[in-house]
Order: sequence, then C-alpha cells, then structure tokens
Amino acid sequence: INQAATIADLLIKNGKATYPVIGANVQDASSGVELTEIDPQGPAAKAGLRTRDVITGIDGKPVDGGMEELIVTIRTRRPGDVVVLDYVRGSSRGQVSVTLGGKEG
Repeated sequence: INQAATIADLLIKNGKATYPVIGANVQDASSGVELTEIDPQGPAAKAGLRTRDVITGIDGKPVDGGMEELIVTIRTRRPGDVVVLDYVRGSSRGQVSVTLGGKEG
C-alpha cells in the first residue's frame, strides 16, 4: 500500500514514476537469491557483485522468502537509497553497500 501511495504521488507531481532497482536478474536459490544476470553499468556491478553470487540478507535481515522478499524489500526504498546486501560467492561470504538505481515504469 505504501509503495502504491508513493507511486501515485510521483505520478501526480511529475507525471511519471520511478522505482528502485539493483540492476540484476534474480532467481530463487536454496540458500537465498541468486544473481543470474547483472547489468554491467548497474548498481549491483558497481558494488562489486557478480553473476552467480547468492544474496542471503538485506540490511541485516536474512532473505528467507526468496526473490519475492528481496524484490519487495528493495521496492519499499527509493532510487538513491543505500542497502547492504550479504552474499555468498563460492565458499566466501561478503557484504556490499548498493546504491539503488531507478527505472521509470
């Protein structure tokens, strides 16, 4: 509901609405959300994430609900906000700050 209200306000004010993105395609994985494709100029790539990295948490909370949970959590933010993603790459764990990009839609 909050997201819909924000979009409605943007449409009324600007005639267009933007939504936040990390610049990656995702799919559910057994331990989180796998990045299946990354926009080389997008926020995920700029933060150092790579294809096949598995996102396991966002802002200190586990991503137990899969890609739907990750997408919904990101969509509650605005372009330019920063989120902290926990990830697994092979046998290594890491954490990155991602400044969310935006798309019109």
